[in-house]
Amino acid sequence: DDEEKNELYPIYFYNGLRGEAKLWFDRLNSTIQEDWERVKKEFLKKFDQENSDKQQRFYFHQQLKTLRQGNKSITDYLKEGETLASLVMNEDMAYNLAQVFIDGIANPQHRQMLDMHLPDGLYTFEDVKSRVRKLYVRSPDVASSFAYAAAATSVEVDPVTKMTQAFERLCDKIATPSAPSRSPSPYSASRPRPEMLCFNCLKPGHTAPICSHPPVSREQFRKNQEEVWRRREQQQESYGQENQSTASAVSTTTSNRSDQQPAKQVSFAANSVVKRLSKFRKFNNRKKMKRWKIHQIRYLPVNLKGEMQGSSEHVNNEKESSKSNNSRYHVEDHTRCHHQYEEQ
Repeated sequence: DDEEKNELYPIYFYNGLRGEAKLWFDRLNSTIQEDWERVKKEFLKKFDQENSDKQQRFYFHQQLKTLRQGNKSITDYLKEGETLASLVMNEDMAYNLAQVFIDGIANPQHRQMLDMHLPDGLYTFEDVKSRVRKLYVRSPDVASSFAYAAAATSVEVDPVTKMTQAFERLCDKIATPSAPSRSPSPYSASRPRPEMLCFNCLKPGHTAPICSHPPVSREQFRKNQEEVWRRREQQQESYGQENQSTASAVSTTTSNRSDQQPAKQVSFAANSVVKRLSKFRKFNNRKKMKRWKIHQIRYLPVNLKGEMQGSSEHVNNEKESSKSNNSRYHVEDHTRCHHQYEEQ
């Protein structure tokens, strides 16, 4: 009967409720609690939206498992990602969509380029889509390899992007004529891509939406996220320490080379100085010999000094006499030649 139905159904219904639904039933008026039709109407009004949300989440995760580029162009692949982005309900779903979208790109080089341009923290599908379009604007080669149609990207380039492009072209022109360095730079190695870990089971190689393990609670999911970020930070720190060690090794080798080159220059300069000193010593020795002779003559005994002076005066007299004789002979020859000329 209808009376029994209105009396018994609410009791059976109340005994089957749990958690939030039971609290909701306790807050209802007594008149509504006793009327089964009104109870059913209020219940569907309250919790039917939640059922639709569950269905939406289920559909989202099912479509996320099959999200791959394959042979599709990047335009079609972006449209498929936009369709799933309209079903996103929280930050976790948005981040999972962005991660699965990047992992589904066919070319591994393009995946690496997007990872380099994306922020380190949480990012959404809109961030990924904007990065893809900026890469298309900056480099047409990337666009051709992406198979991204020009008509699909009617995006105006902002002034900051234009300045960045001009600065990059200027840096390329400056760096082109420079000769390659002999020793490789310790910072030339590309930054390693962070390992992909699942937030659900903390195992590598897949993400939480496609994890085969049973889902964990929301608190455990948050803890797993923090653990993954901590591991990535440790990986970046170890990578920085390796760069510092290689930089110190390169600096020691370059310092050794620079020490060897001045040693060669010093040895060459020392040889030249030794040669100059030897020449100066010879010249100085000659001067010393002359001074010694003068000194010895200056301090000779009186008798020997007089003999030396007498001999020197005798030599001077002989020189003067020879000069006078030469001049006399020269005059006589001149007069004789003059008389012979007059006689003729």
